[in-house]
Amino acid sequence: ESAIAAYQNALEVYTKSDFPIDWAMTQNNLGNAYINRIKGDIADNLETAIAAYQLALLVRTPEADPINCLTTSRNLGNLHFTQGNWQSAIIAYQQAITAVELTRSWSKDDDRRQEILEDGIGVYQNIIQCFINLLQYDKAVEYVERSRSRMVTELMASKDLYPKAEIAPQLLEEYYRLQQLLFNLSHPNSLGTFHGMSLTVAESRFYRGFSEEVEKPKLAEIEQIEAKRQEVWRKIRTSDPVLADHLQVNPLSIDQMQALIKDGETAILSFYTTEDDTYIFIVRQQDVQLYTCKGQGIETLQNWIFNNYLKPYVAYRNNQNPAWRNNMGEFLQQISQHLQLNQLISKHLSDIKELIIVPHLFLHQIPFAALPLNNLTISSTDTRLSPNGKKTTQPPAKLKTPEIKPTYLSDKFRLRVIPSCQILSYCEKRNKSTDSPKMGIVENATGDLIFTGYECQNLAKMFQVPNNFRLKYEQATVSNYRQLTKQVQILHSSHHATADLINPLESRLHLFDGQVTLANVFTWRLPELTDVFLSCCETNLALSRKADDILTIAAGFLSAGALNVVSTLWAVDDFATSLFCLFYYQHRQNSNYTRPEALYSAQLQLRNLTGKRLDGEYRQELEAYLQNIKTDENKNRVGQMKYYLALLCGQDYPFISPYYWAGFVSQGLR
Repeated sequence: ESAIAAYQNALEVYTKSDFPIDWAMTQNNLGNAYINRIKGDIADNLETAIAAYQLALLVRTPEADPINCLTTSRNLGNLHFTQGNWQSAIIAYQQAITAVELTRSWSKDDDRRQEILEDGIGVYQNIIQCFINLLQYDKAVEYVERSRSRMVTELMASKDLYPKAEIAPQLLEEYYRLQQLLFNLSHPNSLGTFHGMSLTVAESRFYRGFSEEVEKPKLAEIEQIEAKRQEVWRKIRTSDPVLADHLQVNPLSIDQMQALIKDGETAILSFYTTEDDTYIFIVRQQDVQLYTCKGQGIETLQNWIFNNYLKPYVAYRNNQNPAWRNNMGEFLQQISQHLQLNQLISKHLSDIKELIIVPHLFLHQIPFAALPLNNLTISSTDTRLSPNGKKTTQPPAKLKTPEIKPTYLSDKFRLRVIPSCQILSYCEKRNKSTDSPKMGIVENATGDLIFTGYECQNLAKMFQVPNNFRLKYEQATVSNYRQLTKQVQILHSSHHATADLINPLESRLHLFDGQVTLANVFTWRLPELTDVFLSCCETNLALSRKADDILTIAAGFLSAGALNVVSTLWAVDDFATSLFCLFYYQHRQNSNYTRPEALYSAQLQLRNLTGKRLDGEYRQELEAYLQNIKTDENKNRVGQMKYYLALLCGQDYPFISPYYWAGFVSQGLR
């Protein structure tokens, strides 16, 4: 009561005409006081609060005062929301969202833009809920789309709307110079470590770096150079037309989303998790439907995924704990149950053959292709070799294969997984020729992978790749890689890569003399490039924050100009990946196969490949290849690989586990 009296007294001095800012602030505070008032009629107090907020918004407009407009309009929207006045809440939240997006457009700093969106994400969540409560699913999914993947979307807008707005060469040169200097300081004897004994650690295409501790004087120098590099990066980003000119990228309408669906047998599945539930929007050419996974909210679904899947994966990638791989089948079965896939399919997808999946938060890291639709799972025994040549786990003579195999989501639907519909829309608008495409290959840049050579020599024959478009080992430098991306339509990148889960802009491709980071790729414009296959580890791995901006190497190549990128969700097996790539491109050479069809066919071919067929059709060629690459330095390693090959040939279905085939994702055009 005292606060209300004080605010009312203040309003006798703070008039709208003489002190508009103070008057609006006091009206907002008065509204807050009436919401919390105990004395008097509740309905009257709420009406008075609404009137006070509305008066404050006469001054606190999105254009004049967006930050305070967000505060007051959010207060007003929340008041209506708690009272179940959905339409009135929507009006207030729309004004709040205008304020959020206008404030973002005024900032030239990526981190600050991300913070602004994350601070306002609750407004998006509530307006989505309002539209759902009103059964206006088309409007709800528009705001779902509007809140996600903004950084990548804005980068694509810059490059597509301003194709000649190149970054100042001197800025790029300085950035690359500082990055190379950092690499040299952090990896003092890197070239020597790529030979000989280093071969014993490369069963997967995940790069674990070097274990030597950096000396303290060097550490101080590294920190100074890193600070300079970050300063140059900020200058590069502020030269971006969207940031420099305070432009706002228009969000997609439902009509524009539906235009991405090319036939009546395709649907978009857009996932969205709130505190309480996960919503699955089913967007077809003519309508939008909704399936609700009740009780599957942030804690029960998203945090559960983080604790039971992503944290064990981090332990696995660091060679500390095999639980992630061994428990994969059981976990994926549980995910299918959490998402109620069978009920979703029977209710909404019985006539659908292709799905464009837009995940939310940690669902981006789930291999949708391997979500089982029956109660069968495949166990996975880790048969990777340790540095001394012994298996980390002694496998049985034959892994048990059930007589009835699991049926997966990818067996029922062709799948594409995209960060957002707007990213797919930009890919579709690009007018590129796919006739007589030239392929470029980047191969085994660090020299410690065994089977990438087998993979790439076969691809070179298949596509008649000239030697100058095939960068092997010491030819796979940062500079040569950059030039190759400008010259080809199809890029096959087969070497080590690492996702940085703390700073995703530092996720990187490992090359002979340095690294290509996601930040580097974000600066590229590749108008000729159509297809990228990142035959590396973790090129589609990232931990999503509240704003659901998935910053991965794969997203970087889509931003740079690619129409489609095949990438990986985890540290993939070297040998299985080599076979998978060959199967994929064999199917892609058939003009009747779309990219998702080729991906599924390769997955099916790999998982159904029997040990007997591996022995009869591939073993002789593979052993000849291993013999051909054998040297005094790697002869022990080659011998281990021959043993490994013999072990796989003795299994019924050596690659039946989703670990081998489900980590590959097709993003972009079909």
